[in-house]
Amino acid sequence: MLKVRQTSFGIASLLVSNIGWGVLPLYWHAMSSMDSMNVLAYRLVTTLITLVAFLLITRRLGNCWQSYAELWRDRRAFLLELGATACITINWLLYIYLVVNGQALQTSIAYYLMPLLNVLFAALLFHERLGRGGWLALVCAATGLGMFIAQSSSTPWLAVLLAVSFCLYGLLKRYVPLDAVQATTFETTVVVLFAMLWLLFQPRLGLAAHMNVGLWALIICAGLATGIPLVTFAYGVQHAQYLTVSFIQYLNPTLQFAIAEFVFHEPMRPMGYAAFVVIWLALIIYSVDQLKRFIERLKTK
Repeated sequence: MLKVRQTSFGIASLLVSNIGWGVLPLYWHAMSSMDSMNVLAYRLVTTLITLVAFLLITRRLGNCWQSYAELWRDRRAFLLELGATACITINWLLYIYLVVNGQALQTSIAYYLMPLLNVLFAALLFHERLGRGGWLALVCAATGLGMFIAQSSSTPWLAVLLAVSFCLYGLLKRYVPLDAVQATTFETTVVVLFAMLWLLFQPRLGLAAHMNVGLWALIICAGLATGIPLVTFAYGVQHAQYLTVSFIQYLNPTLQFAIAEFVFHEPMRPMGYAAFVVIWLALIIYSVDQLKRFIERLKTK
């Protein structure tokens, strides 16, 4: 069983990543004049440039290559990192596709589903105990999610795939001996060549027919918008209990839901609002349960 020591900085990193992801629909929606595959390709290219610049500034590029050489010698870890790369690439593409095509509510459904999958992994793989409050919160969250899906006009299969891909990504990251920046750089490097080849065969290199200063700025800064949440998440999952990871991730879909509803004005039925309330009730139950456990641990010291 893999042991993880939870730290306050690990929790803070998870908060940064999930808030960052929660507001990303605004970013990708602003690039809706471009094809989603082209947006993904430029996202990969600019992310790699951003990460390499960071490694150069911090003088960590040499250590990064050394870590990759060690990873190559550990074939099991290398294959796991390739698996993580495939998962995050699929996740990025689906996420951009849904937002650009006016289905941001599906991304919200996906990221509400993801913590439930993580809780399942926590119990089955890491033997983390839920406790009575944890199980009650899980049942409550599952009920809210069912209500959320029931109010949709069709089964959100892309949302399910989006959730599974990122959940597997987070799981695989726990077994890869790379720090957050090294891992994110590796994952981006593996697929960036394919992204560049894709853009070479696109009309106008995949750029919109009418580019303006704002769209250029969004393309250039896509690396920062991607890298910061991804690096902080990679650090967070290695320095927080998996149950903590699971429930902090509810921030992401809650923000996405709010943006889809109040900014993009996507249609929502009354049951959708009820589901939102039920899921937050699950978070309150879990938070109270964790607070009680924390107080009990203080008393025993």
